[in-house]
Amino acid sequence: MDFGDTSTMLTAVAIKAMKGRERPYKVSDGRGLYLYVVPTGAKYWRLNYQFRQKTKTLSLGVWPQTGLAEARRKCADAKTLLADGIDPNEKARLDKIAASIAEGNTFGMIAEEWIEKGRKEGQAPVTLKKNEWLLKQVKPSSPQRSRHCSSCSVLFQSRTFLPNPSSDTSRIVSMTWA
Repeated sequence: MDFGDTSTMLTAVAIKAMKGRERPYKVSDGRGLYLYVVPTGAKYWRLNYQFRQKTKTLSLGVWPQTGLAEARRKCADAKTLLADGIDPNEKARLDKIAASIAEGNTFGMIAEEWIEKGRKEGQAPVTLKKNEWLLKQVKPSSPQRSRHCSSCSVLFQSRTFLPNPSSDTSRIVSMTWA
């Protein structure tokens, strides 16, 4: 990415030499990218940009964990999103939510929610006990296999743990989760 006038761009040596002052200050690298230095000496990469006539700031990381080249790459990625009409802050927020949902979308988590829902709805204790037993029969044995939960994966699990597909238990599991 072209950052224009290279005479004002930051260097790794210059960043290392920056010290905290009494008040926070900014050191520009060009095109909205800057290093925000706080009194403790911590340095944060930030990008100022315009989106729908509003000035916004995107956090790109903390120096030295996020180096100069990586900060510039993140800046270029954000500029690409802006050119496509996407707010980088909003995309980062949605990506974080999606990752959080995906992490909780395992068979075990969904099964526990289903049992808890039955408790809240006042299902009979015998029904809850039966459902818990059924879930123990089909619960994946390894965390890697439980990453993505879909009706097909549950049906596969029920056939793996309940070898006789004609049995009542297998049929109930398949009807309940498929």
